[in-house]
Amino acid sequence: ADRLLNLAEEARQAVSRTPPRGVLRLGSLEATSASRLPQVLAAFHRAYPEVQVRLTTGTNDALTAAVAQRRLDAAFVAERPSSREFEHQALFEEELVLISPADHRPIRTPADVEGDSVVAFPNGCAYRRVLLRWLGDRRLPTVRVMEVGSYHAIVACVASGAGVAVMPESVLATMPDLPVRRHALPRVHARIVTPLIWRTGERTPALQALQDLLRPVP
Repeated sequence: ADRLLNLAEEARQAVSRTPPRGVLRLGSLEATSASRLPQVLAAFHRAYPEVQVRLTTGTNDALTAAVAQRRLDAAFVAERPSSREFEHQALFEEELVLISPADHRPIRTPADVEGDSVVAFPNGCAYRRVLLRWLGDRRLPTVRVMEVGSYHAIVACVASGAGVAVMPESVLATMPDLPVRRHALPRVHARIVTPLIWRTGERTPALQALQDLLRPVP
């Protein structure tokens, strides 16, 4: 029923050639919403004031499921789904870094965090999976994870000595003078490209208008 209503609205707007209107239900990783979307959404609102944007944040897996179930029109995630159920557009290139308490020894290999806890979002977070892959299967059974719900909480816990965490450099740039130490990850783990995903064949006029404002990764 939702799909039929969307098709009817798409047909009406195509025939009338009026600017997009209605509701655009977007999902986003918290990192993307904090560091990448403010300017994009502000420009979109100026260009299309008749579109009401409803932004929901969540983990990679929760957002992907919400798009699949049509609870969201599209979502900015960290991993492109392999299913043909989705289409995607690669958008923002992120550089992930490992952070630790300021007095932590240099971290170059997983052995350098032996005994440290991991501070991360709950299961379903793609960046958490990156950190666990870097640590390796041999260490996973002994890894202690402290789950928190925001990047500010992650930074505060790390700064207080609770453990180590992985964060996008773009998010750290929005928090100047952090009392944490940055450590580089191998490029195979560090480089993440944020895609916008939507259900195949279900791109609304409002979503198309948003994509026209976004600059894809070459």
